[in-house]
Amino acid sequence: MFQLVSAPHRHPPLPTPSRLSPNNNRLTTTHTLFQQSSTATRCIASFSTSIEEAQTKDLEEDITTEQQQQKHQQQSITLDPAPLPKHIGAEASNINVNTTGAFYQLPMVAPGKEIMESAFKRASRVPANNKLKNEAQKAKNKAARQLDTLTKELCVPLTSYIKGFPAPHRLHPFERALMELTLQPGVYEKVLRNVDAVRRSTLEVGKAYATRASRAANKREAIALQEEGFARMETVFSKGSDAVDRLKEVARNLRKLPVVRPELPTMALVGAPNVGKSSLVQLLSTGLPDIQDYPFTTRSIKMGHFYVNGRRHQVTDTPGLLNRPDDDRNAMERLTLASLEYLPTAVLFVTDLTGHCGTSPADQWRIRGELKGRFEGKSWVDVFSKADLLTDVFEQAAELAITTTWKKGNGNRNEREVCSAVEYAAMLEGEAHKVSSLTGDGIDELKVAMIEAIKPIAAHIQGDGDDVKEEEEE
Repeated sequence: MFQLVSAPHRHPPLPTPSRLSPNNNRLTTTHTLFQQSSTATRCIASFSTSIEEAQTKDLEEDITTEQQQQKHQQQSITLDPAPLPKHIGAEASNINVNTTGAFYQLPMVAPGKEIMESAFKRASRVPANNKLKNEAQKAKNKAARQLDTLTKELCVPLTSYIKGFPAPHRLHPFERALMELTLQPGVYEKVLRNVDAVRRSTLEVGKAYATRASRAANKREAIALQEEGFARMETVFSKGSDAVDRLKEVARNLRKLPVVRPELPTMALVGAPNVGKSSLVQLLSTGLPDIQDYPFTTRSIKMGHFYVNGRRHQVTDTPGLLNRPDDDRNAMERLTLASLEYLPTAVLFVTDLTGHCGTSPADQWRIRGELKGRFEGKSWVDVFSKADLLTDVFEQAAELAITTTWKKGNGNRNEREVCSAVEYAAMLEGEAHKVSSLTGDGIDELKVAMIEAIKPIAAHIQGDGDDVKEEEEE
C-alpha cells in the first residue's frame, strides 16, 4: 500500500477538499508513477509539502503547535525556569516594603476545574452571526469566536491572579520572612511561574486554533477545528490545573498569617521555651491579648497592647529559642529571630531559673549572650520569672555578687560562662527584674522599665512618621 511520508508532522492533516482534485484516477496514476520514477517521487513529495504548508500557513511556522503536541504527551506542564512573570503584582501597586497586610489583599483563586467548566459553558453559548448569509462564513465566524471566548475565559482569571500576587521584593521584610517560613524558600515564585506557564500554553493553543478556524475551507472543516481546539485546550488546561489549585492553597495559607503593625513600637518577650512569656504578656497588656495562629505551627502566639501617653504599643511573646546553631533551628525559632530583625522591637529577655522549663540556666545564658551579640542596638530588659520559687537562689546570688569579683571580670560579661542558677542570678544582681505571674510581685516595676526601654523606638517611629508627612505635604 502506498503511503506518503513527510517531515515529522505536528498535527494530523485536516481534509481540504477545495485544494484536492476530485479525480481519484489522478491520484492512482501518481501512485503508479511514484513506484516507477524518482522524478515522480519528487513531484509527489513537493505536492504533499504544498498541501501541508497550505494547512499550517497560519500557525506561526508550526513551532507553537509542535510545542503543544509535546506538552500533550507529557503528564504535566513543565516549569519554565525563566524569571517571574513581568506582570506579577501589577494590580498590587499599593504594597511596599514599609507596610504590612499584603497577604490580606491576595485575590480569591477559583479551583482549576471550576474555571474550566465555566469557560466551556460560556464558549459553547456563543451564537452564530445571523447577518452572515453564507453558511461556510457563518460556521467559520462562530467557530473562531467560540475559540476566542474559551481562550479568554481560561486565561483572563490566571492573568488577574498573577497580577494580584505581589512580587516578593515588594513585601515588608517581616512578611517576606513569614512567607518563606510558611511555604519554604522559592515555593511562592515556583507556583506563580507554573500558573503563568499554564496561561501561556493555553493562550498559544487557543489563538492558533481560532486563526485556523477563521480561515477554514468550508463549514465542515470549521466545525472540526472548533471541536479539535476545544479538546486540545481542555487537555492543556487540565494538565496544568494542579498549578492553579496549588496557588489557591498558597493564598489560603498566606491569608492565615497575622498582620503585625510595624508602625507600632513593640516589646518582644524572648527566651527559652516554657519560661513564662505568655503569662507575662497577659499581665503586661491592657485588656485581653489577641491569639495569633501561624499555618506552619500549632503553637499560638499572644499579642497584647498597652498605652503610653495615649499612644498604642504592642507587647508579644515569641516562640522559645534553644541553644543551637541557626541551621538546626525550626520555623518557630526563625520566626522569633525574624521578629527581632525586621520589626521595631525592644527585648524583654525572660529567664526561668527554677529548672522546670526544660532548658538549663547555662543554656539560657548562652541564648541570652547570642541575642545580645546579634542585636546589639536593641533596648534590653532582663527578667527572672517565677520569682516566688527562687527566694533561696536570689539570697545566695546576692552573697556571691558581694563576696566575689568575678562578676566584674575583664572582657565581655555576656561571653562568660555560668553553670548554675545562682551564678546566673549573681551576674545580673541589681539589674534583672524579679517577677511572679502567680503573685503579681514585680509586675508594676517591670511595666515602668518596659516603658523606658520602648521610648527610643517610639521616638524613632514618630520621627519617621513626621518625615513621611513632610514629604506628602511637599
